[in-house]
Amino acid sequence: MTKNIPEIVAPGGSYTKAIVAAMNGAEAVYLGVPFTSLRMVNNKIRLFDELDKTISKLHSLGTKAYLTMNIFARNIDLKLFEKTLEKLQDLQKPDGIIFSDPGGYRLIRKYFPNIRLHLSTQTSTMNYESVKFWRDLGVSRIVLARELTLKEIEQIKKEVPEVELEVFVHWAMCMTFSWRCLLGEFLQGRESNKGNCGHTCRHGFKFYIEEEGNPGKLFQLVENKRGSYILSSKDLCTIERLGEILPVVDALKIEGRSKSEFYVASTVKAYRHVRDSLTKEMPMEQSIKNLVYQIPHRRYWEWFLFHGILYAPDSADKSPDYDLSKTKVEYISQEQLNQRVSSNSTSEDERFDDVVDTQVWPTLSSITYDTAWSVNSKLYYGLFLPEFKELNGHRYIKFVPKQLIYPGDIVNVIIPKGNIEKVQFKGFLNELWEKEPKATVNHKWIRAEVDKMLSGWEVAFW
Repeated sequence: MTKNIPEIVAPGGSYTKAIVAAMNGAEAVYLGVPFTSLRMVNNKIRLFDELDKTISKLHSLGTKAYLTMNIFARNIDLKLFEKTLEKLQDLQKPDGIIFSDPGGYRLIRKYFPNIRLHLSTQTSTMNYESVKFWRDLGVSRIVLARELTLKEIEQIKKEVPEVELEVFVHWAMCMTFSWRCLLGEFLQGRESNKGNCGHTCRHGFKFYIEEEGNPGKLFQLVENKRGSYILSSKDLCTIERLGEILPVVDALKIEGRSKSEFYVASTVKAYRHVRDSLTKEMPMEQSIKNLVYQIPHRRYWEWFLFHGILYAPDSADKSPDYDLSKTKVEYISQEQLNQRVSSNSTSEDERFDDVVDTQVWPTLSSITYDTAWSVNSKLYYGLFLPEFKELNGHRYIKFVPKQLIYPGDIVNVIIPKGNIEKVQFKGFLNELWEKEPKATVNHKWIRAEVDKMLSGWEVAFW
């Protein structure tokens, strides 16, 4: 049986993050376009020259580059949107453009009549008739609404098999419907639908009650000692049930252009490894799969893919799917998939035979909210870059430190196209080739001597 192998689509919030994603197994990286991206504020690729450089480097690594032009533009934004498209014509050609607005679609087609178009999740595509509508307009891939269940996606795939389907498999979720939030604009004057989300839902809120008979006397309601975070959702993580997603979709999207190189390397490497283990019958290394638990994260949940809206977190104890202590994976043929959708025979508690042992899974509580603090996380220590110098028989590699590091310190290092290894720092030199007693975050970069032969783009954590 030929197994479907969905593309790994990873975030590229900066040049280094994009390359780290590619080096750790992403087959495609999505990049923010200046002025037109929904992560405009967090996007570190702010110049067209840097965007051109990033696309060229990704192509040299055999990785696709998708550009995001998915703001919901107002009239005042259209001229800038069009000027941006004019500028893009002078750059290295991307492999696709992600859009959300029909007006944006018209302008993109004007300047790039033959480019692949991907419809953003912002459009909340939730049924196969909508998919057919965009198919008839020449859209190649739909990034589906995050509120869909896996069964609904299966049915869309059966009805419109010629259109590629992409789903989010990891990271932040939103308390609004498909990220269409007005909280930041109301409270902070920041339009999330134009790339300026202030993550208002992650903030703490103060709540007071007042008895009608005693006006002015307020009693504060507090969730816990850290405050009240009633709008802060859990984070999405589907790695433990990836085998159930793989037969249904064409691309697995990892969210997080504002996150660190540590996050990018960890998530991409973990999902690529698990996907390959399931589709190519490779052994699964738990240490690589469990990288998703090492990065800073809120409590994980599988979200709507497996639970739908009916089984929201506060009623999850009623859901037969809520036992996350077990890892269940399956692989089915397209024929079996069609039979499943046609007969609607899959019960809510159906499980599959293949079981992969898991060493780590955080205990989840049955609540509708979560705090803004991360759990079970490691520290990001820095990024090794592919620049080397020899001095007095010692080999130094360029290193961007993110923590205080002393000679003798031992860190974990994510090796691109390799495993996780222990590396010890032996010494440091500054830009003037002078010895440094330590590396700090005040160093833009530093030359580091380590006890392993590194090639660059390795991520250090502890």
